[in-house]
Amino acid sequence: MNLIKNKKSQITVFIIIGIILLILIGLVYYILTIQTQSSVDQTVIEEIQFNVEGVSIFVENCMESVTESGLQLLGMQGGKIYLSEEYLKTDYSNILYSYYNNQNKIVSLSEMEEQLNQYIVVTMPKCVDGFVAFEDEGIDVEEISISSDIFIGPKDVVFELNYELLINGQSKLNKFRKSLPVKLQKIHSDSYDLINKIKSDSGWLDITDLSEFDNEVSVIPYSNDEFIISITDAKSINGKDFVYLLAFKFEKNSAPNFDIPQILQLNDNVEFNYKIEALDPEDDSFIFTDNHAMFDITEDGLISFVPKVKGEFNVIITVTDVHDNSNSKEVKFIVQ
Repeated sequence: MNLIKNKKSQITVFIIIGIILLILIGLVYYILTIQTQSSVDQTVIEEIQFNVEGVSIFVENCMESVTESGLQLLGMQGGKIYLSEEYLKTDYSNILYSYYNNQNKIVSLSEMEEQLNQYIVVTMPKCVDGFVAFEDEGIDVEEISISSDIFIGPKDVVFELNYELLINGQSKLNKFRKSLPVKLQKIHSDSYDLINKIKSDSGWLDITDLSEFDNEVSVIPYSNDEFIISITDAKSINGKDFVYLLAFKFEKNSAPNFDIPQILQLNDNVEFNYKIEALDPEDDSFIFTDNHAMFDITEDGLISFVPKVKGEFNVIITVTDVHDNSNSKEVKFIVQ
C-alpha cells in the first residue's frame, strides 16, 4: 500500500509540473505572438509612412513645376493665362493689351489669382499623370478632390493646394503650400498708375515715368501704333527672371488737313493776305510752316507780306499736329 501511495504521489507531481510547463509555454507563445504582431504593425506603419512621404514629395515636385510655369506664362501674356480678349500676337508670346485705344485694360489682381487657380487645378493632374509612377512599387494612389487658393501679396505669390488622395486605401494627403518671391503686386500697382498717366496725357509716354519702377524696365517698339513694356523681376523664380509684359495699342492719329489753291496770283509791291484754315480729325492743336524765304506763314496759317520780286515761286506749306503728324501741299506763287 505504501508503494502504491508513493507512485500516486509521483504521478501527481508530474501532472502539476506538466501543467506548469504548459502554462509557461503558453505565456511564452503569447508574448512571442504579441511581439511579432507588434513588429508587423510597426512594419505596416513604417511602410504607410514611407508611401505617404514618397507621394508627398512627388506632389510637391509637381506643384513646384506647375506653379513656376503658370506664373511665368501669366507674366509673358500680360496678366492672363487663358486669353479671351484682344491681344497682341508676337513671335514669342500673345500679350493681352493693358492699354487699348485710350482705355486702361490692365488685369486686376483678383483676375490674376483666378487665372492661376484655374491653371493649377487643370495642370496638376496632368503632371502627376494618374500616379502611374508608383504602380510598379505596388502603391495605389487615388485622387479624391483638388482645389487651389492663390494669394498675390506685397512680397510674394503664395500657392495653396488642397489635394485629397487615398494611398493604398488608407492614407490621405491634403494641403500643400508653395511661395514664390515675385513682387507681382508692386509691378501691377506701378503699371496701373503708368497706364492712367498715359491715358490722361492723350497717349503720350513720358520715359521719366518708368523710373518709378523698382525693377528693370524696357520699351519695345512693335508697330506704328503699338509697343510693349517689359518689366523684369530678376532671379525671383528659383534663380530665373520673372518677366511681365504690357502691350499698348493706340488709335491711329490722323494728320490735320487744309485746302489751298495750287496757284496764287500776286501783284508786285502790293500787300498780299491769305488765311489758311485747317481741320484735325481728333481736334488736336497744330501749327503751319513753310519752306521759302519769300514770306513767313504764321503758326495759325496767315500769309501776309508785300512781294518785291516778280516771278514764279514754288512753296511747300505744311501743317503739323502735336503728335508730329503732318500734311503738306505745294503752291505756286506767281508775282506779276
